[in-house]
Amino acid sequence: RNSTSSPTTTEISAPVARPDGSQLPELGVGITYSSAIEPLLDGLSDIVDVIEIEPQTSWLETRSAAEPYRVIDQVVETITELPVRKIVHSIGAPVGGTVAPDAAQLTLLQRTIHRLGSPWLSEHLSFNATPDFRTGFFLPPRQTMEGAETAVAAIRYLREMLQTPVAIETGVNYLQPRQDEMPD
Repeated sequence: RNSTSSPTTTEISAPVARPDGSQLPELGVGITYSSAIEPLLDGLSDIVDVIEIEPQTSWLETRSAAEPYRVIDQVVETITELPVRKIVHSIGAPVGGTVAPDAAQLTLLQRTIHRLGSPWLSEHLSFNATPDFRTGFFLPPRQTMEGAETAVAAIRYLREMLQTPVAIETGVNYLQPRQDEMPD
C-alpha cells in the first residue's frame, strides 16, 4: 500500500502499546465515513481497511431531559453492516477545556464504541464551552502548563468514563501566541 496520505485518508501503521501492556490493533488505511463513500466501500473494499465514524452526526437533540438525544438507528445500522473495521471519532466531548462532557453523550459514545467494536475513541484537543457559554465551534486551549494539566485531566476522565483508550487530535491554533504560552 502507498503510505502517503491525503487530507481524507489516514494510515495507522504500527500497533500501539496500552498502559496495561496489551497492544492496540493495526488497522491499515482509513477514511472518514460519509454516506457518499458507501459505493467505494461496496465496490473497492480492498483499498479501505477502516472507517472513522463521527457518531454525533447520527444523533438528534430532542430537548427532553429524560432522553436528550435520539439516535438515527437506520444510519447506525448501515454503518454497522459496512464490511470494514470502524473507529469512533467524537466531535462532542473535546478535552481542552474545563467543562465536562454531557453525560448523555458519554452514554451514547460508550454504546457506539461497543456496538462498532472500535478499539479506541479519538477526540479533539479543543474546547467548545465555558462555564458561562457555548462557543458553537472548537477553539484551541491555552498552551500553558495549566492548559496541559487541564487536558490531561480531561483525557483521563474521558478514558475512565468510556472504559476505552483515547487518542487525541490536535487542531490548528489560529490565535496569536501569548508570551506566557509554550511553543508548539
